[in-house]
Amino acid sequence: MSGVPTSTIQHFELKHSISLESFVKLAKALGYSEEIIQLLAEPKYDTMEELLEINKNSLRKRGV
Repeated sequence: MSGVPTSTIQHFELKHSISLESFVKLAKALGYSEEIIQLLAEPKYDTMEELLEINKNSLRKRGV
């Protein structure tokens, strides 16, 4: 139903590794289209600079 080869599904089941394209195809075939749309609908950050600043601050060591 998904168009994803059986070998790719077997590899995913064993190694827990799959391409985003195959993952989305499987999710859609299993009825998760709305969840995929919601996940990708609204960006969490407005700019790349905002994301970099947040990540930089989260890696900063704090005094104990």
